[in-house]
Amino acid sequence: MAGRGLGLALLLILPATPGAAAEASLQVRVVDASHRALPEVSATLASIDEAGAAYRARAEAGGVLAFYDVGPGVYRLRVEHAGLAPAESDLRLGPGETGWLTAVLAGGEGSSRIDDLLPEPGSHGTTFDADALRDLPSSRDAWSLLETAETSSVVDRLDNGGLHAGQAPRFSAHGGPFAQTSFRFGAADVTDPSGSGSPLLVPDLGTVGALDVLTALVPLEEAGSGPLLVMLPPRPTTLWRGSLEGAATTSGLQADAPPGPPPIARYDSWRRGAFSLAGPLVRERLGLAVSGSAISVSRFARDERDPRDARARSLLAHLVWTDARTEARLLALVQDARHPDPAAVVFGEAARRRDAFAHLQAGWTRRGETGAAVRAAASYARARSVAEGRSDATVGEVDPVADGPIPGMILDGPGSRERTEASLVFRAAPEEWRRSFHAISLGAEVSREKMELFASGPVTVGEIVGGRAARVWAFPRRPAASRGSASELAAHLTDRARFGDRLVVEAGARVESTRTDSAGPSPISWLDVSPRLRARLRLDRAGRLALFGGWSRRRDRLPLRLLAFGDPTAPAGTVSRWRDDGDGRFTPGEEGRPVAFAGPGGSRSSIDPDLAAPRADELVAGVEARLGPSTVVRFIGIDRRARRLIESVNVGVPRDRYRSFTVFDPGGDFATTADDQQLPIFDRDPASFGADQYVVTNAAGLGSRYQGVELVFDVRPAEGLRLLLGATAHRSEGSAANRGYRSDENDPSVPGELFDDPNADTFASGRLFFDRAYTIKIAAWYSRGRRGPRLGTIIRYQDGQPFARLVVAPDLAQGPEAVRAIPNGRSRFAYTLSLDARAEQGIAVGRTRLSAVVEGFNLLGTAHEVEEDVLSGPAFRTPTAQQPPRALRVGLRLDF
Repeated sequence: MAGRGLGLALLLILPATPGAAAEASLQVRVVDASHRALPEVSATLASIDEAGAAYRARAEAGGVLAFYDVGPGVYRLRVEHAGLAPAESDLRLGPGETGWLTAVLAGGEGSSRIDDLLPEPGSHGTTFDADALRDLPSSRDAWSLLETAETSSVVDRLDNGGLHAGQAPRFSAHGGPFAQTSFRFGAADVTDPSGSGSPLLVPDLGTVGALDVLTALVPLEEAGSGPLLVMLPPRPTTLWRGSLEGAATTSGLQADAPPGPPPIARYDSWRRGAFSLAGPLVRERLGLAVSGSAISVSRFARDERDPRDARARSLLAHLVWTDARTEARLLALVQDARHPDPAAVVFGEAARRRDAFAHLQAGWTRRGETGAAVRAAASYARARSVAEGRSDATVGEVDPVADGPIPGMILDGPGSRERTEASLVFRAAPEEWRRSFHAISLGAEVSREKMELFASGPVTVGEIVGGRAARVWAFPRRPAASRGSASELAAHLTDRARFGDRLVVEAGARVESTRTDSAGPSPISWLDVSPRLRARLRLDRAGRLALFGGWSRRRDRLPLRLLAFGDPTAPAGTVSRWRDDGDGRFTPGEEGRPVAFAGPGGSRSSIDPDLAAPRADELVAGVEARLGPSTVVRFIGIDRRARRLIESVNVGVPRDRYRSFTVFDPGGDFATTADDQQLPIFDRDPASFGADQYVVTNAAGLGSRYQGVELVFDVRPAEGLRLLLGATAHRSEGSAANRGYRSDENDPSVPGELFDDPNADTFASGRLFFDRAYTIKIAAWYSRGRRGPRLGTIIRYQDGQPFARLVVAPDLAQGPEAVRAIPNGRSRFAYTLSLDARAEQGIAVGRTRLSAVVEGFNLLGTAHEVEEDVLSGPAFRTPTAQQPPRALRVGLRLDF
């Protein structure tokens, strides 16, 4: 029953154990007809959508009870008191949502009521429930929806429905570096500790029940300063349910590429098979959910004649035990993937990677009578990558502007990463104090992370700059593996206070200590406090208009790849001039005079003993309007500033060891002379060759800033139909770690060549890779009943990728160098526009439904260029790659 809407929905996340960020919480205040608190009230929150969950709580003297860590779904709330009529209400709790509502109990039959619940997301971001994951067109993994449907996220690839099976992209939101993006699977942190920006697994949507993407004011329980992707595993249901599905794309279901540059990628074929099964093992006590999938893709990259194959396979089992007060969970996930080597440009087209992932987690929750909860969790995750098809001694050629930084290709080699963690959290039931209600949460976490880079053979790379042979990078054989590890201990405390019916304030802090025990000469020890303050003010009694905001200071995670600096077992090489014979292919004997030493390993690099953790301050303010029962509009402003960023500095060869001269350059405006300039070029003194000494430190003044606004419409105009529209206008500015336009170049995530070479410092500050200036993403999906159709569509517009024009200085002592001629990111490639759709229609016979499925990607056939020639000269801004062409997918699905 609905009343006048005295309930207060909270924008603020309720602190919980890791993983609870995507679970819901509900607090209920029970009063009598005179609005006096009612003690000795009992309440039941029972699932009515086959989730099978049921929670019970009891209000004491203050008349307040709580349901913490509730699985997303549809529930029936029943509140009872001896001598008064009970009250019931059906409500939906989504991932990460928190709500406060009031139950008014009276004596006459039918006179009791439960006022309207106005649920709010736990943090700022986007939630995709089970219906959205099924009905929206996607590659059947989490990354596709981040790319096309999540309002704030930017991904560093165009997947077009599954071109990159088995490989996780880099993604970010609100200007955070990709290395600070965090991932949770159920109750476990599965973030890659190396700082790759990827998780320790590759989640298929068949192993995910819901996605919660948190992009601002992420809960204190989470490490890192970037966005958080929470993946909830499927849970057992009260009845046995299952599904079988298969889908395929062939070259005949793909349009021909239009005239122009080649597509950045296109299909040869794509196939997927998946199953799921969930149900009770012991009625109302023990349940099991299992799922599995296998995906294979054969694709062409750019103008390649031979396709590249990739595959990914997953198997998950989730066991859940429940009784009146206790829940225990055990989850296991195994995966493997095989895909082209990310450094195939060095190791050859036959080089491949074989990845294996293993994950195990256990959780235990005990709830008190008033809803107070204790929750414990433990988990282990491991990823292992093995190289195939590499020769013992490798020789290759690389253009770093287009292919990426050479040291990064070596450092991202085959190896293993592990993470083990345990946590304990106590959450108290709300207590009344001086006419306000307070909910206290406190918890502790301990974790250990490991990274290993396997031993490798010698690698020699010929560096090409602007089509000219520049330098030879020679990395000798590494007979021993490079290892690094770190331990972290963290604690968090939060008080969320509600003042009256309209104001909620939350204040809390996270204290975390990180220590390394690497074999390197400079261990790192960080101890930091991360505070957070949030508030929400309802401007009218019915909750139709509200203001919200918050501030947080968050500390960066420690990327274990930093520990390679100074590690004698990590990759280290010698850089020499390349005396090419004119064929652009390196052969032994073409090495010239050594000019530099390259790390990160060896005695030529070290870590500043006073290295401090980078941190980010985030300020959020917004207004929310509810335009009737089916429409919510939010307008949000976000300011994020990162400080104390980490970079390597070549203290052995400072700027004064270079001879500086200038060349004429037309600047950014070719049509006028207003910004013509003399561009500085730095020619290294040959006497400094071999004097390099790199120190990883908090470079003075190095930081980044994001400023943006977002407008979000969440509309449910009819039963079974939902529309999400998100638009952003933003700017993300900072200094790029390397020259180039790729995500591993134009981003401050990990140390690069900035401050190592003054030619890399020119115009280094500007718009970063994940800046897209303006974006619009529209997602709509519809499903109703077992016989009706299921439909979904996504429209995505985003501005082009930023880049800077580069000038090649050919005749330098150290070899040709590329120098930015304009501020970084001042120019952009063309915008990206895509329309994807999915349709499913089935025939139901009893509990069984057989459906035909059709999906389409880039249905408009948009062929905008996504990369261009960025070097000054006649070919400047010539498109080199365009969007993938239109592709269709057909499949069958059996639900039983």
